[in-house]
Amino acid sequence: MRAIVWFILGLNATLFISSAQSDTHPADLIITNGSLFVSGEVHPTHDSIAIHNGIIVGVFENKDIQQYTSAMTRIIDVESKLVIPGIIDAHHHSIMSPGNIKRLSFDTLNPTKHQVATAIKDAVAKTAKGTWLYVSIGGRVIDDASINAAFLDALAPQHPVWLATYYGHGDVMNSLAMNGLNIGALPEANDGGFYEQDTKGALTGRLYEYAHWVPKATMVNQLSDEVIIDQLKTQAERAIKFGITSWHDMPMLKFDRYLQLLEQAKLPVRVTAIPMPHISVAKNTYLPSAKTINPKIIVQGEKWILDGTPIERGAALSVDYLDQPNWRGRINFSADYIGKLLDGVIERNSQPLFHISGDRTLATLLTEMEKRDVNWPDYRVRIEHGDGFNAALLQRAKKQGIIVVQNPSHFMNKAIGTQRLPKNHPFMYFKTLIDHNIALAIGSDGPMNPYLNMMFARIHAARPEEGIDVASALQLYTSGSAYAGKQEAQLGQIKTGMQADLAVLSQNILEVPLEELPNTTSVLTIVNGEIAYVDDDKLN
Repeated sequence: MRAIVWFILGLNATLFISSAQSDTHPADLIITNGSLFVSGEVHPTHDSIAIHNGIIVGVFENKDIQQYTSAMTRIIDVESKLVIPGIIDAHHHSIMSPGNIKRLSFDTLNPTKHQVATAIKDAVAKTAKGTWLYVSIGGRVIDDASINAAFLDALAPQHPVWLATYYGHGDVMNSLAMNGLNIGALPEANDGGFYEQDTKGALTGRLYEYAHWVPKATMVNQLSDEVIIDQLKTQAERAIKFGITSWHDMPMLKFDRYLQLLEQAKLPVRVTAIPMPHISVAKNTYLPSAKTINPKIIVQGEKWILDGTPIERGAALSVDYLDQPNWRGRINFSADYIGKLLDGVIERNSQPLFHISGDRTLATLLTEMEKRDVNWPDYRVRIEHGDGFNAALLQRAKKQGIIVVQNPSHFMNKAIGTQRLPKNHPFMYFKTLIDHNIALAIGSDGPMNPYLNMMFARIHAARPEEGIDVASALQLYTSGSAYAGKQEAQLGQIKTGMQADLAVLSQNILEVPLEELPNTTSVLTIVNGEIAYVDDDKLN
């Protein structure tokens, strides 16, 4: 029997409509016979959801369905499938890769020096002189100081070459690439970037933090409007098939241009657009105030990147790196400058998002926050990643109302704990944050598949004792992410009065074996009360 039916009240329609209008709103759409994920578990009795004008107007038992129906109500029988609030991806980057380039990638995220050299030589032989070669690399290459501009110049003297870490913290360029991007001088103080120099003070081609994000943004902004809109649509269409109904997006594009193209794209998902300035505050000309552009697009917050990651030893630690004595990473900005960032947040009444990986960076931020006579919980300060929490910082962060947005794919790098960090040095807290009532959300910042990320949240290969159950991960991906985005009154729960963003899943993720989680898809995705995606074959 087909799951989607039209409910016709027939001769008694007038009676039922009158009754519904006296007590409840007649629904445009009803989802019925579902297993509803409500308040962290499947509701024991309620199995139906009524939607009117994009709002949930009733959560009830199927026996009460007539209270919500009219002659025009559409009813979808989901046949006991799990119905969840729409997934909110709280850390997404939509437009990050430059265009007009030859991309070189590998079967692994962490290729060797030999693999990189071979791929570059092969590309040089097959492409015209002057063709940009953009090579995805991992920690193994960025960790090898012999891979620099001179090394790349020898491989490709007439091709601009850009080796870009897949995780976004540390790149290597040859001379042609640096010249093409006008990289010829050291960054100004507090610009947050680092150019490696040799013993004579010359640039080696190795760039870190804002030193490589600024040129990357320059390249990204050379993409045509058509290509950008196509990329946005492609990502949104993929997201909606997972039941992702909203994402918090931090693009590389010039923000005003991004907003214009985002409106033109008319995506099926909601977007919280977050500017990510790539230069110092003094130079920045576009930090818009929070605003609603349309029902699916809002502008909110600002993101600053305060340190790197343990992979390239850029996360600022309070102790030496295990495999590099006398090195503790570095903070991208001085403490005084971080204070100025906070002063700007107060002046703009903005929500700040800070990329922080190391405990020393987090301690520095908290100290600057504590110096200011501000009720920080009102600002919902977000720490993206927050790998560097320790016991001393937990209570300080809680007092300031810190929200942590974690990315479970990062948990699968087990080597970080065994190779980079001293034994017993706290890192990658997850369950501990929940136990200490730190507000927590999940964003992808990597693989989009939320069910793959839920599996990672359960496994937590780096620290298995910090893994959480799937139901908790689902809550963090919904109500947790809604709170992180200041949208908990509208999104993240199946509850009367909330926006009707829902997903009906292909399997019950609360019951299937853990290894089956990544195979989950949405068979029906609803955004703002409208069907954004339906898989007829699996819904029936």
